[in-house]
Amino acid sequence: MRLTPPDAYGAQKAECLLAAVFRRDALQGIRWDSADAAAIVNDASAERSLRQGRSGELLPLDLAAEPALAALIQAFDIEQPDPGMDAAVQARGLPSQAPPPWHSRPGWGTIRGYVTTPNSRGGTDVRCKFVPDDGGAAVELVLQDTAMPELGEYARGVMLSPGQITIKVAAVSMADAERNVFERINAMEPMKRALMYAQGNDIHEDCGWTWTPDYKLVKAAPGLVREDNGQ
Repeated sequence: MRLTPPDAYGAQKAECLLAAVFRRDALQGIRWDSADAAAIVNDASAERSLRQGRSGELLPLDLAAEPALAALIQAFDIEQPDPGMDAAVQARGLPSQAPPPWHSRPGWGTIRGYVTTPNSRGGTDVRCKFVPDDGGAAVELVLQDTAMPELGEYARGVMLSPGQITIKVAAVSMADAERNVFERINAMEPMKRALMYAQGNDIHEDCGWTWTPDYKLVKAAPGLVREDNGQ
């Protein structure tokens, strides 16, 4: 589904380009990393409705002949593009819906207060806090004789059981993403930011960042702050 271009009054409506039915067993065994999208639709769908132009592009379905499909589409709540978005983005149809609100993922959090201390055994002990994304109480961690180069201030990871943490984004990678990746994305033109969002990479989620309605990346995870301003 997509939104039509604005009419003379600025109004838009939803139109359907493709409708298909996929049964669960037909989705088993598909080579998602290499199969062509059109081949998946053609080979795995039990039913499908589509119209194509001369060059193969998808055309809107005539919903007058599809009353059940028309009723289904009316049940969807399609958000209008942000009127403040760059006009070129809307003209290109990229994308038709604003990014969804940020939601914490189970177990995810940020390392804060990271301190290393030499111990009497000739090793290194680590003390830090794990700040959950869901706003829960911080978990104090004391790791003895720890040699984890990926651990450090602002490292990101998952704690699915008490004291058992798995680092997903190393402290060095976290700093690089904030200073060299996200800042550069935010400095792009609106159309390019929308394209970055449309690509669907989820590294920003792992880093605790989220997309705003005007396609900028901002911090979302509780406890994750900038080192240069101390907020």
